[in-house]
Amino acid sequence: MKRIDSHCHVFNILSVGWKAILEQLYEISELISDAKHLKSNNLSIETVKTQFLLFKMKRFAELIAIFTDNGEEILLMLDNHYHQEFVLSPLMFDGDFILDPTKDDNLVHIKTIMNTSREYLMNLNADHKSINNNGILSNDEIDRLLDLLNYLDKGIYSSDYKTKGETKKDGFTLQYEELVKISNNPKYKNRVLPYLGVDPRRENIKTYLEQVGKDKLFAGIKVYPTTGFSPMDKVLVGHNSIFEYCCKNQIPVVSHCSYGGFATPAMSVDLNGYIIPKGQTEPVEFDGLYKFEKSIMNGFTPMVQERASVLNHPKIWRKVLEKNRGLLLVLAHFGSGSDEWQNEIVRMMKVFPNLYTDVSCMSDDETLMKVKDIYDKNPDIRNRILYGSDYFLDMFFNDSFDQYLNRIIKKLGQAIFDKISSENPLDFKSKWYQTIDNKHFFYKERINSCVLS
Repeated sequence: MKRIDSHCHVFNILSVGWKAILEQLYEISELISDAKHLKSNNLSIETVKTQFLLFKMKRFAELIAIFTDNGEEILLMLDNHYHQEFVLSPLMFDGDFILDPTKDDNLVHIKTIMNTSREYLMNLNADHKSINNNGILSNDEIDRLLDLLNYLDKGIYSSDYKTKGETKKDGFTLQYEELVKISNNPKYKNRVLPYLGVDPRRENIKTYLEQVGKDKLFAGIKVYPTTGFSPMDKVLVGHNSIFEYCCKNQIPVVSHCSYGGFATPAMSVDLNGYIIPKGQTEPVEFDGLYKFEKSIMNGFTPMVQERASVLNHPKIWRKVLEKNRGLLLVLAHFGSGSDEWQNEIVRMMKVFPNLYTDVSCMSDDETLMKVKDIYDKNPDIRNRILYGSDYFLDMFFNDSFDQYLNRIIKKLGQAIFDKISSENPLDFKSKWYQTIDNKHFFYKERINSCVLS
């Protein structure tokens, strides 16, 4: 049975930077603060909080072993998990505009987090903690974390990464070059379908569209609005826009759409397009500087959720589809983290037959059981739910990739997994991976509906 992983990643810490690990650093620093307090009050090191801290740091150390590999090595790891039996769709993540590392005050707090973490880890290292079944870190794992924090502190992984020469390469360029190398590897011929990371703030982003489509470097595009833009940005929607181009040229669009993930920690962002300002429930047009209330000091999750609510609510994507009704769109992660978002996506899927979703990075039983319930109760949308691993970001929440995959199969059942990993994505692929002169009815219907309303 031919299967497709419709949502995975091969970027590494060079191509995304320290921005992608803020959540883990923040949570670990909070736990470290608790652990230091417990020790100062002569409480036992075997407390639940301290054990949880060490467990989290152990998992993070294991993740770093993947995160510091190059893109081809990361893809190889995933391919080996699948025994070379899956078609893989690695999605780029353009995180270069999340935060200007020279201007944002949040960096002061982030630096404090790193220094606090480093101090605690060095103390653990000095105590010669050894690994055991309770999750205590080994010296190698502690060293790995210390190395990462030292690199981050020196600014090696900033948004303008400098190679040993003088050439500056941002994360986008590094990811692009790795995907070119992967795509040229005969081993992955016809088995790797990358998606171009698109941020409307990137000055020359439209020039990359020539490399997107059937038999080209990229199969589709990936957007991530919570990094600081509206899905209705004028570069994305409107006359001569990116989504109009995608619609007319059979190019699928994947967008992050969960009540979590990553977001810009900047306290203000210059926006244009529809957003849902705080206190409102429907999208409104906006053009100017929007100021957020939650900073990373309020906690990573509240900060992300505030920006997600303003910038990436499914209702804003409804506006996108109303403008380009033929756009083939995947709202990734099925709105996980919010029943409101999930319900809205279901309603939209009943209206727009070209709207899909995926179950990537669903790592807990409750979330998966909600998806199964929706699947069982809504036969009219079953054909448009796709499997994705979100590899390797799922490793933030799982001890191993096998654990992640086995949980999905167990909770959804083999029949549903077969459908979302094989039948559905193959049907999805047939909607766009075809020649322009194909007279398939669906194609003609989509092209005719691409005219802006």
